Amino acid sequence: MNNKPNTEDAPKVDFCVEIRYRKESENPSRVFHSMSGIIDSLQEIDRHLVQAIDVNIETILLLEDIETSSIKVWLRNTLKAIPDDALYHLDWKPIVGQYLIKAKKFMVDFLEHKTTITNVDEIKPLQDEIYQLAEKQG
Repeated sequence: MNNKPNTEDAPKVDFCVEIRYRKESENPSRVFHSMSGIIDSLQEIDRHLVQAIDVNIETILLLEDIETSSIKVWLRNTLKAIPDDALYHLDWKPIVGQYLIKAKKFMVDFLEHKTTITNVDEIKPLQDEIYQLAEKQG
């Protein structure tokens, strides 16, 4: 996940997903199916992560830009909540948004070199870190 610099002309983005491919490779639709699956997974991860903060908050992933050469999709999280009087008294969206980005980055880094997980104890450090992030942000 890369960070795109925010300039006046560029959209505000939180992260980038990049898929590199070989030109003239067979089965070109697999690249797009892969990107679609990654985006769907990121949305599902966000749904689970935000529940650690508040079950009334809903995450929305916005498509900000697409680049070619490799495929780069620039994405931004936004949040909405079911009305709750307590939420109107603080600026919670930046806090939750930062948590989602930090948690996803930690997940990507944690899983970067893992090809399999054979038991639940292997992901305990990941779970603990995500809970700690939620507590810090919450």
